[in-house]
Amino acid sequence: MCSSDLNAPEAWQGETALMLATVEHHIDVVRWLVANGADVHARAVASRLPKHPGVPSQVFVQVPAGGMTALMFAAREDAREEARALMAAGARVNDTDAGGVSPLLIAIHNAHFAMAHLLIDHGADVNDGSLYAAIEMRNLKTNGVRPIPDGVDESATLAIIGRLLARGVRPEAPLTRELQARVVGFSRPRYLSGMTPLVRAARSADLQSMTRLLDRRADVRRPAAEGMTPLIAAVLGDDGLDDFDFGGRGTLAYRTRGVGDVLEAVRLCLARGARVDAADQRGATALHYAARAGLDEIVSLLAAHGARLDATDRAGLTPLDEALGNGQKLTGIEGRVNDASGAIVSGATVTLLDTTSGVSVTRVTGPDGMYRFPVLEPGHVYTLERSEEHTSELQSLAYLVCRLLLEKKK
Repeated sequence: MCSSDLNAPEAWQGETALMLATVEHHIDVVRWLVANGADVHARAVASRLPKHPGVPSQVFVQVPAGGMTALMFAAREDAREEARALMAAGARVNDTDAGGVSPLLIAIHNAHFAMAHLLIDHGADVNDGSLYAAIEMRNLKTNGVRPIPDGVDESATLAIIGRLLARGVRPEAPLTRELQARVVGFSRPRYLSGMTPLVRAARSADLQSMTRLLDRRADVRRPAAEGMTPLIAAVLGDDGLDDFDFGGRGTLAYRTRGVGDVLEAVRLCLARGARVDAADQRGATALHYAARAGLDEIVSLLAAHGARLDATDRAGLTPLDEALGNGQKLTGIEGRVNDASGAIVSGATVTLLDTTSGVSVTRVTGPDGMYRFPVLEPGHVYTLERSEEHTSELQSLAYLVCRLLLEKKK
């Protein structure tokens, strides 16, 4: 059989026999094809998506661009023996597909970390966005709408991050291309282009990754896309704002995040020299976001580090305005009453007083000890009063943040 027959592509995707044998993990066939002249550099066809005036395509999420080599298929399928045979035959480890995605990126994006180590051993360029991709995979969320690779643990994600850093990857190099999407929607995940690994780690309160990056001199003051600093990203890690952009709600697939990790991520940024009043493109500081989300401990921490309570964003709003809901109606106040021992108290009377209008509303806690008040008016100041027979501290994020900021302004 002549080599031209060995390299004949099939008619649909332009894949060769070598690509198909690699995908199916037929190592003996791969070796035979290579020995008989199969082209290890051949490419499948690039994707041809329908164009639409004014937008790149009618596809609203990043999808594989095609143009893959046999080694890229091996990286996707975790076909390590086949990859070794291909590289021994001269397959180029740093070739990229039609979208600029390398075999190393493909391996990490599919959580094939042993394959990633193999490619690095053979000279893969670690400065191809793989560090960001590794942190992205480490913080991948499970929400039931995307496939989650099996057999991956926390140590494997940390090991590949450590390996990339040891090989000299730039710890703050921004991602310059979109990763391939794991969710389908009508807006591209805007967090992908221009984000740095440190900002991505901070956004998920990934303390171990943050520490490794900072130890390798990642710049804690460097803003990423839209002016988001690592400190702002850390604050946003617990408020649900723009959560769809970072994978939607859900538990993490490969690690467990502790209850206090968000606060510790903020502490870590401040300890490593973050500017507490650095603002993003809308002029908002970390304190704006903490006040808006009702994060009492973080508000206190930022204030203790000298955050300006009167800082204004481009809309003229201060952190206090954010806490009070100026510019939008608050979604209400809710909390739980516990007694001095921590036990839930049902039947407790809780009164919400609008000190601006003088109107008060009373609620009685249910069996779960919870109280809930309806939508509140923007710009009004509210106080909560508990029934006298209970001495517990009431939990109300919006109220406590407002009180804290008001007290600090006096």
